[in-house]
Amino acid sequence: MLQPYFLLPALALLLACQGNSQHTGHYPNPASTHFSSLHLDSLRAFPLGQDFSFYGTGFLFSPFEKNKVWFCPDNREAFELDLESGSQVSFPQKFGHSFFQKSIRADGVHPDAFEPGVCWFLNFHEGVFRYDRATGRGQWFDVGQHRRAVICTFFDDKQVWIGTSNGLWRYERQSGACRPVEHSPNVWITQLSKNASGHLLIGHGYTYDPESHCWTFENDLYSFSDSLVENHLTAGQYTLIAPRTADNRLCIVRPDGQTLHTVDFKWTTSPTSSRRGWPLKHFLRNSAIFSEPPYFWTIDSRELLRLDARNASVELYPLELPRFSEGYRYGHAPGEIWFVNSRYWLAFDKQTAATRLYHPPLPLRPVSLLADSDCLYLLGQDSFVVVRKQFLIDHYAGDSDIARQHERFNQLVDSLRVYQTTDWAAWKAQVAFLQETFQDKNDPVLRERLAALAANFQSTDEKTLRALLAEKGIHPTVLDNAYNNLILLLLRRGQLRPALALCREFQARRPESPLLGEYGGEWQTRVQLETAVRRLDSIGRCRQPAYESEWAKGQALQGLCMFVSEGSCYDFFLSDSIYRALVRRYPNSPRADDAAYQRFLNSRCYEGEDGSNHPEEVQYWAQFLKRYPGSHWRPQVLAHMTWALDRTEADLRKGLRWLAEAERLQPSLFAEGEPVGEFLYMKQVFQQQLDWFELDFVIALKKSTLRRGEPVELTFSLRNTGLAPKTLPLLRAQGFPNFSVDIAPADLLVNCVKPLNYQEATGTGTSALPPAKQTLLPGKTYQETWDLAQTAWRVREALPGRFVFDQPGVFLITAHFYLGADSEKVTKALRLEVE
Repeated sequence: MLQPYFLLPALALLLACQGNSQHTGHYPNPASTHFSSLHLDSLRAFPLGQDFSFYGTGFLFSPFEKNKVWFCPDNREAFELDLESGSQVSFPQKFGHSFFQKSIRADGVHPDAFEPGVCWFLNFHEGVFRYDRATGRGQWFDVGQHRRAVICTFFDDKQVWIGTSNGLWRYERQSGACRPVEHSPNVWITQLSKNASGHLLIGHGYTYDPESHCWTFENDLYSFSDSLVENHLTAGQYTLIAPRTADNRLCIVRPDGQTLHTVDFKWTTSPTSSRRGWPLKHFLRNSAIFSEPPYFWTIDSRELLRLDARNASVELYPLELPRFSEGYRYGHAPGEIWFVNSRYWLAFDKQTAATRLYHPPLPLRPVSLLADSDCLYLLGQDSFVVVRKQFLIDHYAGDSDIARQHERFNQLVDSLRVYQTTDWAAWKAQVAFLQETFQDKNDPVLRERLAALAANFQSTDEKTLRALLAEKGIHPTVLDNAYNNLILLLLRRGQLRPALALCREFQARRPESPLLGEYGGEWQTRVQLETAVRRLDSIGRCRQPAYESEWAKGQALQGLCMFVSEGSCYDFFLSDSIYRALVRRYPNSPRADDAAYQRFLNSRCYEGEDGSNHPEEVQYWAQFLKRYPGSHWRPQVLAHMTWALDRTEADLRKGLRWLAEAERLQPSLFAEGEPVGEFLYMKQVFQQQLDWFELDFVIALKKSTLRRGEPVELTFSLRNTGLAPKTLPLLRAQGFPNFSVDIAPADLLVNCVKPLNYQEATGTGTSALPPAKQTLLPGKTYQETWDLAQTAWRVREALPGRFVFDQPGVFLITAHFYLGADSEKVTKALRLEVE
C-alpha cells in the first residue's frame, strides 16, 4: 500500500557540495502531516537498549493509535513504544499470537487500504498475519510453507495480493480464504501494482487479469513489444517502468493507460549545472527514491533529481552537504527532504531549493528517520528521538559556509601533500599552517581532522626516527609511531637485543600508550621478542650438535616473524636465513629436510582458494622428494603437491594416487575431526571433481511432438564410466534422487501463455535411479523413464508432484544433476511441442 510518505533504507553515500538557490517552480504547497500529537518545545529521547539491530527503516507509526510507534528489530521480537508515557509492550503481548515471537521487519507491516483498522504483517519465512483491531482477533496464513519467502503485498477492494519467492497468493475478502493463485509462475515477486486496465503488474515481466485469470508473459499493455519489466514504481496514478533492455528507456504510464516514452538524457537541466545528465532509467536503479504524485525524486551522488511524470522533464538541484566519511540517512517530509548523520542535519526545501544546515542537538548515530510538518523522528543505534524542527532553527543552526570550508580544507591537504611527506620539518610547518588557517572555524569535524593530522606523521628512516625520539614536546601519537617503527626496523635487521632494549625504554617513557595495552601490537611484539631472546639464550647453554642448535634458532624466530611481517603473507626473513644456512652447511644432517620443508612452506602465498595450477610448486616438491627420499615429511609433501596440481582429469587421477600413498604412510592426516586431518577435505574435493568426468548423465524424450493428454515420457540415463564404485552424497531426504527437472514455455510471445501448473503430491515416490547414499557400480548404466504429466521433481526441492500440460505450445525441458551441495551439471535443454 502506498503510504503518505515513502522512506527507503539508509545509504552510505558521500555527498559533495555545490550551491543552488533556484526556485523549483510551480511546486505544490503540501498539506500538513502530523504523525504524533506531542507538544514539544525542544526534544525528547527514549532509550531502547544496546542489543538491537535494524534493517531499513526499522520503525513505523501505529496505524491504530496516535503517539504509538512500532519498532521492528531484525534480531528480536517487535515492540510498541508509547511516546507519552515511555512504556513498551511486545507484539506477542499486544496481539496475543506466537506469530509475533519471530522478528518482523518494518517494511513487512501494511495497514489495509480498504478495511480501516485491519493491518497485515508479513514475515519473510513464517507466513502472513491479518489483525482486525475492531474484533481484537487475528488470522495466521501459512503462506511461508516449505520455506517460501513472503515479499510484498497489494490491496484492492476484493482481495489482498501477496507476492512470494515462488509465485502469487491471494486473500479473498468475502470468503476469508488465502491460497495460491491458479497457474502462478514460479518467480520471485518483489513488486505488485495495477495498471489502468485493472491488470495486476508483477515484476519479472508478468501481468495477471483477475477477471479472466489469464497470465501474460510480456507487458504488451504498455507497448513493450520486445522488453520485459525490470522495475517499476507508482506515484498516485502514474507508473514509472524500466524495461529489461540494454537501452536506457524509461516509460511513464499515465492515468488513462497511455504510455509516455522518455529516452536517454531527456530532461530539463538546472541552470547551475552544465552536466548533460544520465539515463532516466537510473531513477529505478538508484536506491534512494521518493514518489510524490505526480513527481518522482531520486538522489545522485551530488544532487537531487525530480522527474515530473506529466511531461517527463527532470530538474536537478545540487546539495550543500559537507563531505564526511559517515554516510547520510534520508527522510521525505511535506515540502522538504532531510539528510542526517551523527555530525550534521540538513533540510532541503522543495519549494525554494534552499538548504538549511544544523548541528545535532544530542549525540546520535541515526539508523533511519521519518519527518512530518513539525518534528523529526530519528531511530538511533540505542535510542529513539523526537525533535521539534523550530527548536533546531532557534538553537542549532549551522554555518552555511561549512561545506565550502570542508572543500577548502581537502584542497589544501591535497596540495600540501600532508599525508605523503616524510620530512619532519616540512610536515610540522604544514600542520601549523592548517591549524592557523582554520583556528576560528567552529566546526567539530574540522577540529577532529586537524587533530588527526597532528598525530599522523610516519617515517621509516632511522635518522629521522631517532631525531623524533630525542625531541621534546612531540605529539604523543607521533612519538608512539616513532618507537614502533624503529623497533620494527631493528627487528628486520636481526638486531633483537637493541630492539628489546628500545621496547623497555618505550614502556618506561609512554606507559599509557595504546600500543602497550594488552591487545596493542607493540605489547604482542614485545612478548614474542622476549620469548625469542630467552629461547636463543637457552640454546647457547645447551650441549647439542650444531645443526640442532641452528634448527632451534630458526624455530625460536618463526613465531616472532609473524608479528613483524608486512603485507598479506608472512615474511619469515629471520628464520629462513637460518634454515638456508643450515641446509648449506649441514646438507646430510637429520635436520636438513626439516629446514628445507619449513623454508618452502614459509615462501608460499596462494592467491586462489583452491591453490590449483602451480607447476613451479609441484616441481619444487618433486625435487625435495628426490633429494630427501626417506624424509618423514613425505606424506605432507605428497598432499601439498596434490593441491598445487591443475584440475584436469589426468591430474585428478595423479593427485588421488599421491593422496592414497600419503594416507598409507600417515593415516592421521586424513582422520576426520582430527587437528591434522585437513587433507581429508582435499581427497574429497579431488574425488568429487573426478566424478564429474566419470559420470555420464543424459536425458531423452520418447516423443518430441505430442497432443494434449498424451504421456510426456522423459528417459534419464546415468552411467559410471570409471573403474571404481561411486556413492552419491545425501542432498535431500533419503530416497530422493540427486536430479530434478525444470520446464518452461519456449515461446514468450504466445497470447496468454500460462506457466505450467505444478501440483504437489503426497508420498515420497520411487525411482529406479540410485538415490543418495547408494552405490553406482562401475560400467553400469542406470535408466528410468518418467511421465512428466504424472510425476516429476521440482528444481532444487524434494517435493514429488506433476506438471500439467493443459495448453499447446513449445516447452523447454532441462534436467539438473547434483553431485554436491554446490555442484550442478545441467544437461542440454530438449524441446517439446504440445499440439
